[in-house]
Amino acid sequence: MKKLNIILILLLLSGCSLLKRNIPDPEKKQNKDILETVEEVEKEIGETPFIEDSESNIVETNLVMSGSFYPVKESLDDIRREMNELKARIVEYETRVTIPTVDHDMFKMVKAPHLKHRITLSNGTIVHGNILREDSEKMTVETQLGQITLDKATIEEFSEVSEPTADIKMHGKFSGPEQRNNGESFIYSGSLINSGKFKAEFVRVVFKVWNEKTELIAIDSAFVNGSNTKYSSGVITDSSLKPGEIGTFSVNVNLPKNSKYEYETYDISWEDGK
Repeated sequence: MKKLNIILILLLLSGCSLLKRNIPDPEKKQNKDILETVEEVEKEIGETPFIEDSESNIVETNLVMSGSFYPVKESLDDIRREMNELKARIVEYETRVTIPTVDHDMFKMVKAPHLKHRITLSNGTIVHGNILREDSEKMTVETQLGQITLDKATIEEFSEVSEPTADIKMHGKFSGPEQRNNGESFIYSGSLINSGKFKAEFVRVVFKVWNEKTELIAIDSAFVNGSNTKYSSGVITDSSLKPGEIGTFSVNVNLPKNSKYEYETYDISWEDGK
């Protein structure tokens, strides 16, 4: 009986050893699959698979890799820095771009439309514009902001407004003619005033001398002595009159010999300024 038990134990141990040899190792199978995958990739990209050769020389290197192979963080920092530098250059460029200056003479050519009417509403509001049309109930007015329609019941009054311009007149009476050179030269002097709302430029007074037959004998003119004005072209003149300003003048009219003087007239000319 004792011998039989020993025999059974021996048979059991030998069977387990045989069973262990037939069970495949999963780790070896995984390594084999990985190796086959690497070989397939190497063939795909044209790399020569590594073959162990006893005669091949093995070169040892001291290359030490620290961190990731691709410096991702450093590349992102570089991109951010370059973007900030680019933004700074754009801002600098925009600050250097200057707004083109508009010539004053060209600006004078572009004038805002004159609003001819002044309309007072019952609530005290004043509307400046041009009356386009009206009927017994409504009034359509063109303003600088566009057309509006007013109820006539809300309109207190409306009136026409003259366009604001320079208005040059003779200030008082002129002196003359003061005869010189045996009556061959007439001197007229006096002053002009700007009664308008705009500055007048190149103010000039023209005197004409007539005979008894209302025939023109002689004519001459002179610019007023007023304020200095410097233009964008570099020209400087002293023949401007601001609103309410007074300037003097003196005109010398030379008459032909043996001409008979009867009376004189004068004209005033100017250009509207800003």
